[in-house]
Amino acid sequence: MAKAKYLFQPRGKGTGYLFRMAVPKDLRGRIPDKNGRIPEKPITHIVEGLDTDKLPEAQSKAAVLYKRWDDAFKRVRRGTPLSGQEIEQAAWDEYHALLDHMTAVPPSEAALDVVIGATEEALTEEDWGFAARAIAAVERKHGVRVEPGIPTYAALAKALLTAQWEAFQGRWRKDQGKPSITPVAFTAEGIDPQTLQPVGFRRPRMAKRDGPDFTEASETFLAEMARKSGKERTASTRRRYQTAFRLFADYSHDAPLVAVDRKLASGFLDTVAKLDPRWGQHHKAKGLPLSELLKRFGRGQGQLSNAALNHYTSTLKSLFDWARKRGDFDAENPFALQSRETADSGWQPYTPDELKTLLGSLEGQMRSIAMVALYSGMRLEEICQLQREDVKRDAGVLYLNLHAGHRLKTRAAIRRVPVHSRLIEANVVKAGQGKGPLWPELKRSGPDGKLSVYISKRFTVFRRRAGIDRSRLSFHSLRKNFVTALNQAGVHQADIAAVIGHAQGFTLDTYSGGPGLKRLRDVVEKVKYAGLKL
Repeated sequence: MAKAKYLFQPRGKGTGYLFRMAVPKDLRGRIPDKNGRIPEKPITHIVEGLDTDKLPEAQSKAAVLYKRWDDAFKRVRRGTPLSGQEIEQAAWDEYHALLDHMTAVPPSEAALDVVIGATEEALTEEDWGFAARAIAAVERKHGVRVEPGIPTYAALAKALLTAQWEAFQGRWRKDQGKPSITPVAFTAEGIDPQTLQPVGFRRPRMAKRDGPDFTEASETFLAEMARKSGKERTASTRRRYQTAFRLFADYSHDAPLVAVDRKLASGFLDTVAKLDPRWGQHHKAKGLPLSELLKRFGRGQGQLSNAALNHYTSTLKSLFDWARKRGDFDAENPFALQSRETADSGWQPYTPDELKTLLGSLEGQMRSIAMVALYSGMRLEEICQLQREDVKRDAGVLYLNLHAGHRLKTRAAIRRVPVHSRLIEANVVKAGQGKGPLWPELKRSGPDGKLSVYISKRFTVFRRRAGIDRSRLSFHSLRKNFVTALNQAGVHQADIAAVIGHAQGFTLDTYSGGPGLKRLRDVVEKVKYAGLKL
């Protein structure tokens, strides 16, 4: 509670109280007047009316003013007119004041178009003079002078103009019958007004408002993707798309598609990068808005890897490619060239010593599946789907037939893979076994109903028990070993692609039936692992 010395009644008892506080002598001549200017005659005392003649109420109001001016004096001494939190709060005050004003005096659509355009232009051109009126009000409230040209002036102007733009845009959306999402923050170091916690900055979208909103476009894209034949999407892939679309719609305030530019795209990627890598595994994460996810899962040491961010990039890039083909988006794809460097990411092959240790620790079905991967380069799910009748012989070559009846990753994965002689010698793969699954013990599980889920998890357990626990190793690393062995043997990339099921480009895919089985057998037989005994 303010001391009595800061209160007085100039007209005696029963009249209104005034707040009176002396300006420290070292600051006289540095405190601005109500117009934000430093007067020729230094201000020696701060005097403000309290609009009450009741002592308890006057003391309460005086306490607030005392704290405000005491902070102002400290800032002047430090040479910092306003803190980041004060700038953020000033922007929120401006935002709410404008909304209240537009509720009391509804603007016309034409008037909104004018002010939105003018505010956008001021932000784009960094015309901070456009915010002079609002800055003067902040100066009067805090009793400070924010000189044009200093960083604080630019930060304050940008925050105030952003708040104005958000208020105008929110009113426009309300008048159009569209949902209006309250912004999270107006500065790069914003404070959530409800939680009082720092949150990631959300850049306002600044562009014309015609065309479909992002959510509308993404829903149409997903529906078309579900109808598209010949390219089945797993449940996990659909969830990945839906998650990326939901988070971006939240970040961009469900911007019109045409309003999304490269700056907004990169800002989104920078923001989701703050999330913990395991945020999606938490049972309470589903459906939470991005601001809440950042609050719950953006405070730890871990952050999303560049490889994880590139999943968001490729997913969103595919939507804008699709929208461009439809004529809903004419600009450059905002997510093109946004991939992050991943030089140290990706699965790595096992060393020769690790391979010896690994195969020595595996047994039974697990060992047989691992050997097929090591000597064929096949993906784990491809191996697990094999039927006994898929082991065929043609022109004297034993091969594994991966056909359209399997659930394969791409069209290029439909192929015939010659069986390596080491697999035949070890009696891992042989023809004429009748019909039925090659690995009958495997059962479908997981959200996508895959046969490989159990094997993948158990393989990781066995690998770690064997003491092989360095980063970027998995079952898929066996496929890396196969490709590495072919590269070291000098095999042409097109032949490697034909064996492992990678697309080879327009010319080869369209006009070539692919290398013959005998040639592919010769390619596969070049795979050798020095010192490895089966």
